[in-house]
Amino acid sequence: SDPWAWVWRLCVLSAVVGHVLLCPYTKVEESFNLQAIHDILYHRADIDQYDHHEFPGVVPRTFLGALLVSAASSPVAAVIQYLALPKLFTQYLVRIVLGLLTAHALFSFSTAAKNKFSPFVGNLLLALTSIQFHFAFYMSRTLPNTFAVIFVLPALAAWLEGRFPRMLFLLTASIVFFRSELIILAGPITLVELLRRQLSFVTLIKVGVAVALICVSITVLVDSFLWRTWLWPEAVVFYYNTYLNKSSDWGTSPAHWYLSSVLPRVFNAWLVWLPVGLAQRKAWPYAVGIFGFIGLYSILPHKELRFIMYVFPAINMLIAVGVDSIKRWVLSFKSSLPYAAFVLAVAGCVAVSLATTSLAVYASVHNYPGAEALLRVQAASPNTTIHIAPAAAMSGISRFLEVPGVSYSKVEAWTTAVQPTDFDWLLVEDKDEDLHTSTHDRAFATYAAMWRLTKTPPFIVVQNGDAIIAMHKRGVPLASAPAAGPASNDHSEL
Repeated sequence: SDPWAWVWRLCVLSAVVGHVLLCPYTKVEESFNLQAIHDILYHRADIDQYDHHEFPGVVPRTFLGALLVSAASSPVAAVIQYLALPKLFTQYLVRIVLGLLTAHALFSFSTAAKNKFSPFVGNLLLALTSIQFHFAFYMSRTLPNTFAVIFVLPALAAWLEGRFPRMLFLLTASIVFFRSELIILAGPITLVELLRRQLSFVTLIKVGVAVALICVSITVLVDSFLWRTWLWPEAVVFYYNTYLNKSSDWGTSPAHWYLSSVLPRVFNAWLVWLPVGLAQRKAWPYAVGIFGFIGLYSILPHKELRFIMYVFPAINMLIAVGVDSIKRWVLSFKSSLPYAAFVLAVAGCVAVSLATTSLAVYASVHNYPGAEALLRVQAASPNTTIHIAPAAAMSGISRFLEVPGVSYSKVEAWTTAVQPTDFDWLLVEDKDEDLHTSTHDRAFATYAAMWRLTKTPPFIVVQNGDAIIAMHKRGVPLASAPAAGPASNDHSEL
């Protein structure tokens, strides 16, 4: 009924697919789920071959998200396998499928926002999502947070619609399956609705407990079978990260970091409209729930942008409410000047978003030196042996990049049984290059891109970041010289 809704949905889908095509590789945080999807699609019932037995990670994760994406991807993945196409095609596929699942969740939320506020608000939050970098980028990343988004956004939609049993069902499932700390989101939301007398305490307990018991049973049965030991993965993660506070080993940030750093980076110029949206009485309950979640999460010392990504669309909704309110106000003037100023302000915000998104996309495309190095080595030596150091494995390499005829090793420590001389190629960190110069020669280096702000023009400088060195064993002939990487891979002159 609203043709513009389909236009903005198409923009969101284009952004999601564009991110996958430009940046198909993944980082270490995504590796468990991506490797699990690979194993489900390619090894199927041969669980002995699954990657997590050899590389379990710091804490166990659930297979439920990987099973969901694998099931949705399996028909096309079967065609890819039947045609003997490179496995990298399947990596593109599964990431696009995940992006479509999160997009569907986003569309349900935008529809609820449209019905709660106005069609303009629902459409604008989709438009903002399509031109802002972070949420669209994460929509196809195989993170536990992204799988949780598939449940959380429909839960937030149910919140807007007053469908509280459905909201409790979806929030509880996301907590039990994927991210236990989402109880910090459920807490403020349910408290707000209890105080407003829209949600009864009896309903909260009945639905919450019943759904929790069912979901715990599901994850324990499925994951215990695949991990070969009885466990509830998300309970183990909660114990490790929260009770033992081990997440702080990966760094800490001040309490204000989400407000002072994350929100300005994610929403940039659009934040000027947020106070107007917060001033609208109709938005107050949702603002309290959203910012109550951010405030509570700010207490935890270890912080990452993706930890609060679930509420980015909701903040865009509040921004859209502010824009809509100003639009209605300026249209009440007889003069056209206020509306012209309004359009100019909106256009300026769009320009800022597109500029910052372009910069972030550039940095992301060139932030996977491990994947680029592996692809170049495989092109130069179709039948060879490659050792992949942890730094390379964590910067874009997955089993989807493997090709027939090549033997791979990711052992993290040399032993008498496994030595560098056993491999034709070594992909190592630049700091470890000197350890292998007696047997291997540097063939090429790939670099991650990093950017920093300067006080003088051009104000933003892109530089070389971490390097992966590809070293070839001396005396072993090459099928062909390694292809030159893209010129943009060396950022020393930018």
